[in-house]
Amino acid sequence: GPWQSAPAAVNDGQLNWLSPDGDVHRRALTEAELALPHDNDSLEVFHRRRSTGHCHFKKSAPDESLVRLLGVIFTAIGALAVVASIVVLFLE
Repeated sequence: GPWQSAPAAVNDGQLNWLSPDGDVHRRALTEAELALPHDNDSLEVFHRRRSTGHCHFKKSAPDESLVRLLGVIFTAIGALAVVASIVVLFLE
């Protein structure tokens, strides 16, 4: 499903967020996430409705961004291969 935004707060190394259905979820922050500046008044996280224990500070997860980038790269390589194949076909 799509990523949904939710209000959140950081307390004692824990990230707490409120889902749209009214449930409060929490998870421990990593060391890298703790090092980031957090404004509890306007902190927003993104989560999916079906996975209650996972949320991110960006709208897409890091692994999704990597898969999207690889998809664009491989599509571009495929398109270049098709064009090169057609050019070689007509040059012979």
